[in-house]
Amino acid sequence: MAVVHGPVRITGNRQISLPKALLEQAEMRTGDHVHLMLDEDGTVRVVNTRTVSEWIERGRSMIPPSTENEGDGNARPIAD
Repeated sequence: MAVVHGPVRITGNRQISLPKALLEQAEMRTGDHVHLMLDEDGTVRVVNTRTVSEWIERGRSMIPPSTENEGDGNARPIAD
């Protein structure tokens, strides 16, 4: 079951602040790098780089076309 945190505001610099409770639950810290993934339904996912690295190690080295930010529909390897 998803836990809702927010709402949060997007600043004029296109930045958001993630709630402390969310960061703690996701085991993320200040300075961590993340990937942003856009699902077909418009959902934006924030994925910790460590999680993406684990995903690659398990043999899932391609991003599905629906999450690729270039918009051309071609899946590409994730740069780690």
